[in-house]
Amino acid sequence: MAIHWQDTIVINRPAEDLWAVFLDLFNAPSLPGSSFSVRQTTPGPLALGSILRARRVILGFETVLIQRITEFDPPQALTASIEGRPFRSMVDRWTLEPVAGGTKLTETLDMELVPALRLLWPLIGPFQRRQRAQQARDLKVKLEGEVRVAAG
Repeated sequence: MAIHWQDTIVINRPAEDLWAVFLDLFNAPSLPGSSFSVRQTTPGPLALGSILRARRVILGFETVLIQRITEFDPPQALTASIEGRPFRSMVDRWTLEPVAGGTKLTETLDMELVPALRLLWPLIGPFQRRQRAQQARDLKVKLEGEVRVAAG
């Protein structure tokens, strides 16, 4: 069972600023819905082919996800293929598009769950969608609030 999600939100901040925040791995633990640690395991600056190791809590369990950057188009798009429990496979794509009032951030997730979670998905899927939507709203508030503090 393949799962496809797409979330879009407009953040009142230039695409270049958002790109810089998202690619600064030191920021990852402070961003809503993000990993509590992320480190690059390949040498050099973050680029196409870079590999990241992220620790997150998913469905109440700590897990390690290995992310390989498969698209790197600053400051417009970033795609990673992700391996780790509870996914059989996952692709996460972020796009940034300048619009009136800021930047439209679109996250597209395509994932395949392990068999046990496929059975539970009708129960946990709606909860996960609500949680992701709240994390997107929290991200908007955080990033727009940082702009006001910096400008004030």
